[in-house]
Formats: sequence, structure tokens, C-alpha cells
Amino acid sequence: MRRFFFPIFLFLLAFSCSSTLPELEAPVDDRCLIIGSLIFDINGYQDVNFTFHDNIEVAIIGHVIDKGQEKRVGYWVRTDDNGYFSLANVPPGIYALKGFRTSSMDLGDIVVVNELTDPQRNYF
Repeated sequence: MRRFFFPIFLFLLAFSCSSTLPELEAPVDDRCLIIGSLIFDINGYQDVNFTFHDNIEVAIIGHVIDKGQEKRVGYWVRTDDNGYFSLANVPPGIYALKGFRTSSMDLGDIVVVNELTDPQRNYF
């Protein structure tokens, strides 16, 4: 019985992982792909306990070199049903998650912003 459990488990694991991958654009030369996930927990705020993971709008900013000059770029992406997001074919650079926004029936619009003032503390 143990001999068959491991291969079946690997098949199920590979099948479940492959079904959660986002649809990606075809790659373009000299471009990058940003992939991430976001889960937002609210525990006890105004008696609300909820986890957000799907349909969250994520703001990503970056510093890139374009035609020899440094340039700041910004993008919005939306998480899928599992909390994953992807941004394909962006110029090479340094990127950070600037913030996100979502909506709740109980709390209304929720916006969280990362000030990005200290590179050593690049988190919320």
C-alpha cells in the first residue's frame, strides 16, 4: 500500500499546483515577470474576522532604466481566486509592493499603503 501512495500524492500535488497558475502572457526579450501572492487577514477589527485573497487590486512600483535615464513606473494587477498575481513583460528594474485595495460588505473600501521610506523595512 505504501508503494502506491507516494506516486498518487505527487500526481495530486502537481495537478493542484498546475491548476492555480495564472494565465501568463508570452515572454518578450529583455522583459521580466513579477509573480506574487497576497493574503490579507482582518482579525477582530470592528468584530470582523475575515481573510481576503481573491479580487484584491495590488499596486506595484518600480525603478527602471529607460534609454539611459532612471524612471519610476507603476502597475495595478488583480489577485486570482487563490491570491496570486502576475505582471508579465515589465522592464528590468527594482520593484516593490506599494499597496493594495479591496472592498468588504462589513467595512467598505479598504486601502493599505506601504510608504517605502526605509529599504530595510520594506513590508507593511
